[in-house]
Amino acid sequence: MSTTADSSDTDTEGDTDTGGSTAGTTAGSDTDDTTAGPGGSDSTGSDSDTDTTTAPTTDPGTSEPTTDSDTTDATDPTDTTDPTTDPTTDTDTDTGEPGDVGSCFTDKFSELVPLADYDQYMPIVGSHCVGTNHQDIEDVERVVFLGDSVTVGTPPTPAQQFYRAQLADALAMKFGIAAPDIIWKQANPFDGKSASKSSGAFSSCSEWGARTDDFVAQIADCFDGPQLERTLIVITMGGNDLASIAKDATDPNNPLPMDQVLQKTADAAQLLDDAVVWLTDPMNFPNGSFVIYANVYEYTDRTGDLGICQAAQFQNLQGMWPEGMPVINSFNEALMETAVSTGTDMIFMSEEFCGHGFYHDEPTTVCYEEGASNWFDFTCIHPTPEGHGNLAGLFMAVVDE
Repeated sequence: MSTTADSSDTDTEGDTDTGGSTAGTTAGSDTDDTTAGPGGSDSTGSDSDTDTTTAPTTDPGTSEPTTDSDTTDATDPTDTTDPTTDPTTDTDTDTGEPGDVGSCFTDKFSELVPLADYDQYMPIVGSHCVGTNHQDIEDVERVVFLGDSVTVGTPPTPAQQFYRAQLADALAMKFGIAAPDIIWKQANPFDGKSASKSSGAFSSCSEWGARTDDFVAQIADCFDGPQLERTLIVITMGGNDLASIAKDATDPNNPLPMDQVLQKTADAAQLLDDAVVWLTDPMNFPNGSFVIYANVYEYTDRTGDLGICQAAQFQNLQGMWPEGMPVINSFNEALMETAVSTGTDMIFMSEEFCGHGFYHDEPTTVCYEEGASNWFDFTCIHPTPEGHGNLAGLFMAVVDE
């Protein structure tokens, strides 16, 4: 079930490129001592696979990325390749009626392979149809990235093309804040984090292999008390949770029953909800905060053919698991419920990447688009430079509108 926005085991969301910009001082806020992080960090259940990093206070996450350690060249700070997609977008102010996500994807999905039922929560959808529009994001003073390897960025995509790097430069220009330096935009292959935690008005506490039960540690790392800056938080998380669940569900010797699959999925979604509630609490952000997160994608173009990507076998993902598609939908529906209840925003990464997986050139698949390219790299779970560029554009479209 290559199901996820960044599953270190199955699939992940994308990277992109941004040009380097002026280095600045860390924009972390001065604070008093308060509890950092949402309450509760019960693990969503992970398998025993090794992880490139140790998850604080929880079981180890799945190994991510799947590449060997010859990754330093891929994050060469001298690479100045232009991003595939300009993350700045033109937007108008017309948003959709509450509960009209289905109208955005009339040419994708079917009764047999349905779109997640987002409209049951009556979200407000942006006119761009790539995410919700619950926030007027303005006067941002600090930007913090949380999440998994999709946000950190992974080889072979050059560091300048990570979505985090591209989006940071676009946000710095939009809000007139200090852009991060070229070191911050790189990934450290030894600890699976950004090469530096903070630069300019930007911080990243995301980490390779992270799962939703790592939110507590990441939040504590990036926020040491009430934040005086008006803060935008950008997140990709959940892919590794679903990857682990997929492996358990397809274990040929002892497959996890569907009721337990759905319970683990719900538990993972609840941990994300807990984090978003904390991140939008005025006690923690007295001058305001905004949160945008991606839902979870998968690389099979909704076929459930886990073995379509060769590297998946090294992550114990193989065979057919069409039953996993409703599981992904249930997770993404829960994320939409959180966006509506907290007044935050979710981008439709899952839907936008469908048709750009390893079945992108198969006309019989539900998301097929003629001429579509593959946005997943050879690891199966991470975006290509083109995928990163598109992901940066999705986030920026929501910010702009």
